[in-house]
Amino acid sequence: MMCLRHFIFYLLLLLGAAGFAQGQTKKDSLIKNIRVVFQRINSDTTLRSVSLTDEEFEEAVGGSPDNGGDVRGYFKKDTLYKLYLSVGPSYGLRDYEYYYDRGEIVFIYEKDQHYPVKKEGGLDQDKIVVGFEGRFYFNKGKLIAKVIKRYDHFMAEEINDAYIKELLDVGTYVKQLRKHLKKN
Repeated sequence: MMCLRHFIFYLLLLLGAAGFAQGQTKKDSLIKNIRVVFQRINSDTTLRSVSLTDEEFEEAVGGSPDNGGDVRGYFKKDTLYKLYLSVGPSYGLRDYEYYYDRGEIVFIYEKDQHYPVKKEGGLDQDKIVVGFEGRFYFNKGKLIAKVIKRYDHFMAEEINDAYIKELLDVGTYVKQLRKHLKKN
């Protein structure tokens, strides 16, 4: 009787471990596929780049950042594959790259850079240092993985659901890019 209990216990343990390993494998497989999409998009020389004018950018943002900004979309026909957004607040630069596959977001890369503080105070605008990098992986519009690197105390925001929701809020830019695409 004791051997049967041990057998059942180990069988259940083995089945549980197999289920866990299978879940990890699926997530790893999704991330691997996203990386393939990323490489395919970045090497596709047939994508058409469309940029917003300064006025269109200001309209989309609702003003002009201190250090300017840039929005570019990379299209094949009218399908968006990549969105590049750079915003220059007074303390540095925030760059975002959005990657789409079949019209759905699959990956976002975010890099925040800032001017370091001088010993005597103020910002050293002759230098810029990376303070934060974020890599966000999505499947069917839902975040499945994130890789966060903080290089200093810069960008200490918590990476939570509200942050991700705000990160995904690029509809105004996409709308302006599509409008611009139709003009040309």
